[in-house]
Amino acid sequence: MHDFLSSYLSFENCLHTFCKGHLLRELVFLFEEHQQKWAEDLHDLFLEMWRRTLARKARDAPWRDAQLDQWHERYWKILRAGRRANPLSPEQRAKKRPKKSKEQNLLDRLGSYNPCILAFLADLELPFTNNEAERPLRMMKVRVKVSGCFRTLIGARRHARIRSYISTVCKHGLPVFEQLRSALDGHPEVDPIPARGI
Repeated sequence: MHDFLSSYLSFENCLHTFCKGHLLRELVFLFEEHQQKWAEDLHDLFLEMWRRTLARKARDAPWRDAQLDQWHERYWKILRAGRRANPLSPEQRAKKRPKKSKEQNLLDRLGSYNPCILAFLADLELPFTNNEAERPLRMMKVRVKVSGCFRTLIGARRHARIRSYISTVCKHGLPVFEQLRSALDGHPEVDPIPARGI
């Protein structure tokens, strides 16, 4: 799961899905700054899909095919409204690779990759965003911003290992301070990652 960075799309031996958190931010920008009604409608549809999918997941009740078709139909109806609101100009049509507006580019992506975007409806195990994967990296970025860099590669690896352990402890719902103390005493609650020379 990722945003639409083109270098990620070059990976072929995997299935792709896209972070709706990134898409929601783009849609908010378009309806707040460019008054694009379709963007607001799609934003609201994504949130409705997410809420209803969470409810289905809690009941372990996957969508039926007819229900999935209805979601897709609503999605495409909004995309068609977006195309009507943002048609290609005659100058754009005259060129092989015209420069497009933000709205047109987003509509192209939403139309071209819709199975990947809406995959979370068909597979309830897929998350809606990649926030959980990005959240542990934020503290690393803050550390680098505050200190500028790590002085040694060994120090960077040790820091990454400690942050990884803290992240794992949090995901298990365990108290961080007590778990760090136990780990330093040689009794980790969560199995540590092999040291690999650190």
